[in-house]
Amino acid sequence: MSRCEISRQSLTRRCGVGLAVALLLVAGQGLFADELPGNDAKNRSESSSSGSVGVSEAKAEALTEGWWKRWDADVKDSDDPNELIRAKLNAVITVLETDELDQAKKKIAIDEIASPVFDFQLMSMLALGRTHWGRLTSEEQATFTELFTKRLRGSYQDIVSHYSDQKVKLGQAEPERNGINITMDIVSEESTISVRYKMRKLDNHWRIYDLEIDDVSALLTYRSQFDDILRRGTAQDLFNHLKKDAAP
Repeated sequence: MSRCEISRQSLTRRCGVGLAVALLLVAGQGLFADELPGNDAKNRSESSSSGSVGVSEAKAEALTEGWWKRWDADVKDSDDPNELIRAKLNAVITVLETDELDQAKKKIAIDEIASPVFDFQLMSMLALGRTHWGRLTSEEQATFTELFTKRLRGSYQDIVSHYSDQKVKLGQAEPERNGINITMDIVSEESTISVRYKMRKLDNHWRIYDLEIDDVSALLTYRSQFDDILRRGTAQDLFNHLKKDAAP
């Protein structure tokens, strides 16, 4: 597969960006590979599980036995968002590059490593927008959040399948009104893609709540799609759309 073209149309379905996962977009591209400490991921510290959405048998085994924690990031200063992003990226790369795990286990490990960095609740609210979110019942809000989170986390599979050799230049955190921004440039022979993580503190932990790729917001792209569905139909139509999108 050639380098993914980042555009408003492809943003939500290509390169694993549906997550959000700017983190995983870049993590899936071989970033910081020259900084990896070889096999020392075996000694990395444990961190709490992020929970699960649509738990499979393999996922249940991973959560029960906790084998994925061997690969988790060693974040030396969790109050430093740059350190958090760098450590998580390196952990994901280690998983992608190891021959010890098959693709199914790599997907599970990456999910457990990366998901705690994202504020899925806020991302769900922002993707729907204040007006549409406010019109949903609390039960519908919970259903949308579950389905949208499942879609975002489902993008990890593509990352495992399309691991490449691009590199990244990581900028320093810059303050903004609601938190901070961290900019990364993903560099390949063909081009440079700019990724901006938008982060805020939640319960004293830095969390990603949006990302911009070449100045295009992932959540605003989703919001446009969801707004079109809800203007023409109902919340159930949106749920059916998300369920269909998540189907294998």
